Amino acid sequence: MSIRIYALSKQLKIDSREILDAIEELGIEGKGSSLAALTEEEVKRVRKILSDLPKPKSESSQCSIFTWSDGTTVELEVP
Repeated sequence: MSIRIYALSKQLKIDSREILDAIEELGIEGKGSSLAALTEEEVKRVRKILSDLPKPKSESSQCSIFTWSDGTTVELEVP
């Protein structure tokens, strides 16, 4: 069973851009839109990488910087 990225973002209560960034980091190709669907295995991988993200250091900042265990850093703009 597959799920669209925008539906997963609603479930996780996060912006779909965060999921798209995780997908890119995982090297999953062909999923550049929130309308794209993910397989169950891809969802597991995305959930894992998102759960490994450290919490932002400051609640009041306009940007959040996350660093994965492999040293990759991503800066996400908080709306």
